[in-house]
Amino acid sequence: MKGIKINFKVIQELDQKVLVDKEGRIRVFWKKKQNLVENTLPDIETAIRQGMHIIEGYYGITANIGKERLLLPGEVHYLNKLIKNLQRIIEKLLEPKELTYRQFNFIFSEFKKSQEKIEKSTNEFKLKAKKRLSNIILSKKGKKEIAIESGKTTVDLLERLGEIEEITQAVILRTRKLIDEKLRAEKIFLIIYKRLAKFIKEIREGATEERIERIVKEISQGKVNLLAGLDSIKVQPYLKRIKSAQIQRLKKLFQYFEQERRDKICITLENAFKKLRPVILERESRKIKKIKMKNIIT
Repeated sequence: MKGIKINFKVIQELDQKVLVDKEGRIRVFWKKKQNLVENTLPDIETAIRQGMHIIEGYYGITANIGKERLLLPGEVHYLNKLIKNLQRIIEKLLEPKELTYRQFNFIFSEFKKSQEKIEKSTNEFKLKAKKRLSNIILSKKGKKEIAIESGKTTVDLLERLGEIEEITQAVILRTRKLIDEKLRAEKIFLIIYKRLAKFIKEIREGATEERIERIVKEISQGKVNLLAGLDSIKVQPYLKRIKSAQIQRLKKLFQYFEQERRDKICITLENAFKKLRPVILERESRKIKKIKMKNIIT
């Protein structure tokens, strides 16, 4: 990977800065100042949640509960409020008439409030803005000088907004790719789950030896088989399930067929079916919740 130093074996590349190691963990890289920082996440679901958390932290959360709407503001909301407030102050400062003592006190109280809202920040642009506000509060400059410094403070905050937009665009793209991979894995699980159900039913109902041979080959033989689909999935939590004994025994189906062990073939299929089932149930549960929430909203 260009510009990224790695000390682990890359099994899959979901994005230039989103890699999968041999344990199925997600290795995410992001730029922090001039350095690339690595974050190791245990599975793809955690990686997706992290992406959503970052986006919500910047843009806030909007939740529809029945007919009520709840808005939890993010950093962008607060920055926009600060910028609008500063712009109003600048307009006031640039008016030709002199400000009263009371008006000056009000403006300085607004500067203090703005400074308090960015008090705990470590971001370079917000630190610049905080320092400028502090200088304005401590100085005894005139209207014009205060307006200029306020304008510079506004620029600092606008640069932070630009930085947030750049970060979130990358996070959205990364999260989208993670979601796509999760959906791809679930689709493969669903296809195999349905095929196993069909095969189990056929064998229980007395499938011929010729038909059982075709079933076994579809699952584990040839270039295009069901196990090949599972083997293409490299991420946790799916990898652990794929590596389980119940799934890996599917590779022995042809051996069982040659030994004429119809009962062993059926048990192996049933155990694999049961191992895949939790993923399918979770997927179906998620779809039901989505439908219910849609009904509540509409």
